[in-house]
Amino acid sequence: MLLIINLQIMTHNQITFVYQSGRIERLKSDETFPLEFFYGFDYLKNYFKTNEIIEFYKDEVKNILYYISNLLIKISGLPFLFHKIMSIENYKIFKNSNVIVFSNQRVAFSSLPILIFMNLSRRNKSLVFVMGLFNVIHKNKLKNFLRKFFINIFIKNIDHLVFLSKGEYEFVIKNYSNVSNKFTFLPFSVDTKFWKYQKTKKNKNQILFIGNDGKRDYDFVIKLARKLKEFNFVFITNKIPINSNIPQNVELQSGSWHENTLSDKEIKKIYCESYLTIIPLKESLQPSGQSVALQSMSCGTPVMITKTQGFWEIENFKDEKNIFFVSENNIDLWEAKINNFFKLYKNDKNLVKNSIDTIHKNYSMLKFNSKIEKLLF
Repeated sequence: MLLIINLQIMTHNQITFVYQSGRIERLKSDETFPLEFFYGFDYLKNYFKTNEIIEFYKDEVKNILYYISNLLIKISGLPFLFHKIMSIENYKIFKNSNVIVFSNQRVAFSSLPILIFMNLSRRNKSLVFVMGLFNVIHKNKLKNFLRKFFINIFIKNIDHLVFLSKGEYEFVIKNYSNVSNKFTFLPFSVDTKFWKYQKTKKNKNQILFIGNDGKRDYDFVIKLARKLKEFNFVFITNKIPINSNIPQNVELQSGSWHENTLSDKEIKKIYCESYLTIIPLKESLQPSGQSVALQSMSCGTPVMITKTQGFWEIENFKDEKNIFFVSENNIDLWEAKINNFFKLYKNDKNLVKNSIDTIHKNYSMLKFNSKIEKLLF
């Protein structure tokens, strides 16, 4: 049966993956890198005769598409960036593709005019990974109306919307029940072969904060480091300027996955050298901090995170068993939790084992790729 399925898949000519940036550069390099941010590319490409990768254009060309994009962003708040992706060359790639995979809603919304045009003939199948698109409410009623209008068009022209947060998935199932057959929950997974535990000498009382997305609480983490003077913090982010009055116990490093500022190997080394990774978050349905939490846990470094609505799969995580939850971004709460960690759990081998086991059992790339394959074929 497996042989028959694979032969059927091989009859397809082309699969195309659409990303923002950072993938082509890694594929061309000799560096070893994790596979999770390729969203199944390494697995699915083997079932097609050819594969293509499209990334956002780096140069900001202010053409008519640029101004249309800015107008649509202003009136809807949605990530339309037509000038970053739309071209005759990319249209031809889309047109020749049997399957198109969008790594997030930003690249998918930016490709929407091409999808609408191609769907007149329904030649291909499309899939997009969704993170924090729904349950966004603006004060402006017209903006909310237009946002919902464009989201409905978006849903109509995409075959599969894959949600990385269970909270957001449950929200859309309830509020968009008429098209619920298009929705799938699939938690983000990490490359456990790369993010692997290594017995490494830990740096004295080192706490790691890493990330660049909009739901991290950057102001709070600076205040927290200022309060906890007895600990050494490493911040890896582009969202905190060097001149931000950083406390002396903080080592600030510029870091961006898309720009490959620090290599994946360097980031893995910092995970392994740290005692704890902290992820203070703003309240949201978006599964923020997901990749960092899973990577850190897979490396055997415990994680402390704000417990938000967007936490991806709460039933697999138990406070002080395989993760540490903090109910809100309150300095006293975080201070007490961190002090308790270093007093009771700093060298807890069971905690490390539980963290690693949780990732291998529930968030491996093997399971992730298998589920994507079932959706597309």
